[in-house]
Amino acid sequence: MSPSEVASLLIETGAVPGEILERAGIISFSAVLDNPATLAKWKALRAQVPSFLAEVSITRHGTDVDLDEDEMPPPGTQFSIAVRKAQADGQLSLFFGASLKRMENELAGKSVVCIADMTSMSTFTTHRSRYQRWPDGVVANFTASEAMPNPRRIAHDASDGEIVPSDIRIWLLQSRPTDSSAAFQTWRFMSARKLMSSLSNQVFKQGNDTVFQLSGPPSRRFSLSDSDLLRIADRLDESATWVFGSGHRDADTRHLLVAAEWARTYREEALDKLGDGGLDSAKAAYAAYVKTGSKETLKALSDLRKTVNEDAQKTTQKAQDLSAGLWKDLAIATVPFVIKVLSDATKSENLWIACVFAIGAAIFLGVSYNLQTFMNRRFFAAQQASRNVWRKRLNQVLTNAEIEEISEGPINESLKDYDIIKTVVQWVYNVLIAVLVLFAAFQAYSAVTAPETTPLPTAQPRSPATPPT
Repeated sequence: MSPSEVASLLIETGAVPGEILERAGIISFSAVLDNPATLAKWKALRAQVPSFLAEVSITRHGTDVDLDEDEMPPPGTQFSIAVRKAQADGQLSLFFGASLKRMENELAGKSVVCIADMTSMSTFTTHRSRYQRWPDGVVANFTASEAMPNPRRIAHDASDGEIVPSDIRIWLLQSRPTDSSAAFQTWRFMSARKLMSSLSNQVFKQGNDTVFQLSGPPSRRFSLSDSDLLRIADRLDESATWVFGSGHRDADTRHLLVAAEWARTYREEALDKLGDGGLDSAKAAYAAYVKTGSKETLKALSDLRKTVNEDAQKTTQKAQDLSAGLWKDLAIATVPFVIKVLSDATKSENLWIACVFAIGAAIFLGVSYNLQTFMNRRFFAAQQASRNVWRKRLNQVLTNAEIEEISEGPINESLKDYDIIKTVVQWVYNVLIAVLVLFAAFQAYSAVTAPETTPLPTAQPRSPATPPT
């Protein structure tokens, strides 16, 4: 049997779509199996369970006694029938579209909703899922739209999160069905209530009614029946798509404008006119808002470009300063070698002087390099802290991706160039320090092992001879 044939068998047995208890993983009900043909079909289904089902059980009502294969029950015998469905990740399978009204929580996270009493012409899609006929085989995947702003962060839900949805994509229509169906009509009723709550400034429960509040001006507070909501469903869908489907930036502003326009169009005697023309007015108001904000955007962009250029230049200057410091330190590093060349190599006191100068030069090079890099690190950290401050203000007019493209990207490239130069200079310093240390060690060894030289005696002058007396 196919899923649609099982759905037909359920109806043939007495199940009423919308009233029968159907959950995500099972459908169960009680029935009398007096019709021999119907009884035979149930026995055949239980004996050979299709791949889309997990189990079929038929027991006497109120007991765990299974119906035997060859048993012919007396007329009027009540049986409990349970049909368990095979579960698949990201898929919800139902026999009846009317059962959707109890599946609000189950729709979250589902990419495909398969319903047996739908046809291929009644397929429709939301921004989160595809609703289609339940096939016998594998179901094709559906790619949902990108995440949209969370309505719960904009519309205040005073019912502890029971009314305003967290994922608006589930309730935004993406493509309409060619032919209507029970599934589409049920989803449409559910969607209209969710969209109305998402576009309101506040919603709460009052008895069994849901109260929608629009801040206005003028402030409005009202309830709507399912039939009232269904009459304005298209208007709700268009407004919610503009508010939440236009991106995260300014979603709260668009929501505020739409809510104000819907409050202006509310008339208790003409609920079918609620929101009529409101979307166009909200778009016009938003266009004026964007035009006013564009001046701040241009100024912020100008300041940003100036800051980026200055930061890049400062980073380049730091690299140049680090390179220039190398040549200064290199001149100091040559002092021990000059002493060695100009002094008498056989004199141990000069060897010790060259050794001390070499060690001093090595220490100086290490301290000089570390001081320069320490000051540069502190400078770059101060720059980053400064950018973080004005970036908070800039996020009001630019997205993180845009700021990354025109600001953080160029500055990070300059820092990478600085790191390359710093690495090269560090290696040169390490080589110089190593040479100086080796040179100092060699001079100390030479001073210790150098032979002591004895100075030659000087000739004494002869005194003049004393003449004889």
